[in-house]
Amino acid sequence: MIFQIHIEKHPHSMAGYWRRNKRVKMRIILFPAVVLYLSLISFSCKKDNPVIPTLQESQPVTLSLVDVSCSEAFIKITAADSVLPLNISLARNNGIIAGFLLTKTSDVILDTMLHPNDTYTYQTTEMINGKEQKSNELKVKTLGVTSDNFNWEAYTFGNYASDGFYDCAVLSENDIWCVGEFSIRDSVLNTVTTFNAVHWNGSEWQSKSILYNGYIWTIKSIYAFSSNDILFSAFVKYDGSHFISLPIPNILMGWNIKKVWGVNSNNYYVIGELGNIAHYQNGSWHKLISGTILNLNDIWGYYDPATGEQTILVAGGNIFANTERIILQIQDNQVQEIDPVGTVEYPLGSVWFTNNYKYFIAGQGYFSKYYNEINWEQTSTPLYFIFSIRGNGLNDIIATGGKGYVGHFNGISWTSYIGNGLEETSGNYYSASINDSTVAVAGDLAGGQAIVVIGRH
Repeated sequence: MIFQIHIEKHPHSMAGYWRRNKRVKMRIILFPAVVLYLSLISFSCKKDNPVIPTLQESQPVTLSLVDVSCSEAFIKITAADSVLPLNISLARNNGIIAGFLLTKTSDVILDTMLHPNDTYTYQTTEMINGKEQKSNELKVKTLGVTSDNFNWEAYTFGNYASDGFYDCAVLSENDIWCVGEFSIRDSVLNTVTTFNAVHWNGSEWQSKSILYNGYIWTIKSIYAFSSNDILFSAFVKYDGSHFISLPIPNILMGWNIKKVWGVNSNNYYVIGELGNIAHYQNGSWHKLISGTILNLNDIWGYYDPATGEQTILVAGGNIFANTERIILQIQDNQVQEIDPVGTVEYPLGSVWFTNNYKYFIAGQGYFSKYYNEINWEQTSTPLYFIFSIRGNGLNDIIATGGKGYVGHFNGISWTSYIGNGLEETSGNYYSASINDSTVAVAGDLAGGQAIVVIGRH
C-alpha cells in the first residue's frame, strides 16, 4: 500500500489525529501458516449469511467457511495427512489467485479482496500421485454493510457529587443494565440515596442499590452470560431474581476489577489496576502473573465449543498518564505480552474480536491485525480517545470515547455521531454494548451526572 499522511493536532486528542488518503495497490502475501492476504476494497450492500456446502469425505482436500465479513473470507482448508506436503492452487470464481505448499492437515486461507454482499466460489486443484484432483466447491456470500442510521435517546441520573456509569450490558432491547454510582439528594429531607445500577425493562429505568453483604459499593464492571446469569464486578451474581454475594478471595483485594470476560459463570477472567489478572474456574480462584504494573483496561476472548479452542487478549495502559501501552495474551493460564508494534503509540482502552483470525484494539485510534501478523494497522483515527469497542459482528461495531464520542463501523468505514445525532459533551463515555439492533453507551457528565444513551437501528 502507498500512504499519503498529513498530521494535525487537536485539543481533545492525545497526539492529534491522522488524515489518510490511500492509494491501494493489490498485494499477495503467502505466510508460513498458509494464509492468503489481499488488500481490501469497498462497496455497499445488505447483511446476509454465508453459504456453507456439504463436504465430501472422499476428497483428499476440503474447504469450509470459518467466518466472513464484508470484504474478507476466512476459509479452512483440510487435507489428509497421507497426501502432505501438497502443492495447491487456489481458485476464486474459476480464476487462480494463489499457489502454495500445504504442510499440515488444516490451516486457514484469508482472502480480503472481496466485495460486500457478493457470492464467490472457491476450489483448490492439486496433483496427487500424478493425478489432478480438486477440492469441493465452497460458495461464500460476503456480509452487507449495516446501516449507520440510529435513533438516539439520552438519560441522565443523579444530582449529587461525581456520578457516573462505567460499564453496561445489552441483553435485548428490553433488558439493559448500566453500572457505576450515582446519588440523589432530597433537599427537603436533607437525605442522600445512593444507587450503583440501573435496569431498563422495556418501559422504564429502575434504579438499583445492589449490596454486597449489606453494603453498597461502586460497581465498575458487568458481564452477562444471560438474563439470569450476570456478574457485577465478580462480587455479586444475579440469577434473574436475587443478587447473591460471592466470597472474595485475597487475590482480588486491594484493586478495582475493571472488566470481566468468560465462557460461563464457572469459567471467567477478571482484570484491573496495576496489571492484576485472576481466573475463576469451578469454584477456585487463581492469580495470573501479567508481568506489568500498568492498568489493564479491557479483556475479550473467543471460545469455540466444538474444539475447545480459546483466544484471550487484554489491552492496557495508564490512560492520559503516560504513553506506555500493553497487549497481553492469555493461554493455558499463562500470560505473555504481544508487542503492539506499528502505529500503536499510546495507552489502549479496549479490545474486541469475533474469531481467532482478526483482532481489533482501540485507544488513540482504531487498529486491527490478522492473527499471524506482527504489526497493527491503524484503520481510522477519531478526534477523541476510545474507551470501549464492541460488536455484533465484523460489519456492525460500536465504539465510545472522550467528550461524548460514539462511532459505528458498518463493515467498510467508521461514522462519528458527534454533530450527527449526538453532541459533544463535557464528560466521557466509558462503555459500549450492542446486541442486535440496540446499542447502549454509558458514562458521565462533568457536572456530576451519570448518563446512558440508547441507540436503535
